[in-house]
Amino acid sequence: MKPMRFGWHMFTYYVVFMVLSLILMFMVLSAPLPLQFTIMAALVAGFGMILYNDGGVIGEKAVTMSELNVKRRREGHSVDSDNERVGFHKKTALTALLVAAAPLLFVSVVNAAYEPLYRKQLDAYVEQYGPIENQSVKEAEPITLENGNPVYPADTSGAALFENPPPPINYVMIVTRVIFSPFIVFATLLEGNLGVYNILLVLFSFIMPAFGALGYLNGPRFHKKKLDAIKKGVRSKMRKMKRERNNRQMKEPKREV
Repeated sequence: MKPMRFGWHMFTYYVVFMVLSLILMFMVLSAPLPLQFTIMAALVAGFGMILYNDGGVIGEKAVTMSELNVKRRREGHSVDSDNERVGFHKKTALTALLVAAAPLLFVSVVNAAYEPLYRKQLDAYVEQYGPIENQSVKEAEPITLENGNPVYPADTSGAALFENPPPPINYVMIVTRVIFSPFIVFATLLEGNLGVYNILLVLFSFIMPAFGALGYLNGPRFHKKKLDAIKKGVRSKMRKMKRERNNRQMKEPKREV
């Protein structure tokens, strides 16, 4: 598999991982923090093993292709560039890792860059209208009846509930936490230290793709294991054939002289 395709292949796995994590985290949102952390660690380990094995299979196929390329050269045949690229190369793992992590890294960097801007907006809002927790709320306008039909207040927007305009919302942070939902427990742990959390997001961008890249680098080991299994199967089949042949010879009646 070519490096770019391998990288997007791993990123697709991460998207599935993200969706499952998001669903599960919503189910245990009110659970104690240690339980949430345990579930997160189990998810990361489980999907990490899936990515590792998948990368190992891709690496094993690449090793097989490299051996075929070497055999063709020894026989005097030429090897085209496509077959050469899909062979085993350590740089393929690095390229695929960067490709898979690039979208996550982009989101984490944008989130970290936008945080100071949002903080300025929030500080300006607090300076003008006071702390958010002290914002007063209007009393809801009653719903009246006219000819037996309900008549709702003219302004039904969320802003109508507040005496002042609603505070700014950090939509970038919301999107980031959805994308990094497998690690959302760290957002709770580091709620008061977003700088550290934003730095961790950069590291989290590489965690899941690293499992796949590590599996690819172990392609030669997967290949050796596959060859050993084939040899073991051949030896087992030969022993079975030998036993069957001996049994037939023992059952055949001896010819009288």
